[in-house]
Amino acid sequence: MLKHLRKEGFIIGHYRVRRLMARLYLKVMLRRAYNATTLRKHTHAVAENLVNQDFNPKEANQVWAGDITYLRTHEG
Repeated sequence: MLKHLRKEGFIIGHYRVRRLMARLYLKVMLRRAYNATTLRKHTHAVAENLVNQDFNPKEANQVWAGDITYLRTHEG
């Protein structure tokens, strides 16, 4: 918040920002650091490449793709 206010041209200090934020009931929300969750073992079998980079199939329902990386699990 302090950096944004100074960028806007305000001359303001840390303590004043803290006091104003408390008065306005504003809280800082920290983002979580990126955590790589893929634990790949090189001994696992690799699926065969059936698409061969041809992403324009001739007919419907010939090629399907999906991504499940957004699913949250207990393991991370």
